[in-house]
Amino acid sequence: MVRGLGIGAVLIPPMSVAYQDIQPTGIPHAAMNTRIAQQVGASFGTAIVAVALQSLLAHGAATAFQGAFWWAIGITIAALIPALSLPAAGSLGRADAGVLRGVGPAA
Repeated sequence: MVRGLGIGAVLIPPMSVAYQDIQPTGIPHAAMNTRIAQQVGASFGTAIVAVALQSLLAHGAATAFQGAFWWAIGITIAALIPALSLPAAGSLGRADAGVLRGVGPAA
């Protein structure tokens, strides 16, 4: 339940920002890019937890799994911190949203 809450809290804000002010013709590209980011992030997180588990196995299986769980919680908290700083759904204008994505006049 804790991991599910963390994953939901971390994934929803970037998805809402990624699709904000996207034209209908750009949605397939945005979907592809966000999916790639999810897959790479999940692979990276899994690798970190696997390395933590492997390195802690010398202390016993229970201790190793407990340590790996805490690494997973730490990764979730580390990802939650920048997710909380994302703008709210209605707080950006169209020009500001383009600048945020690097496609506006300030890019």
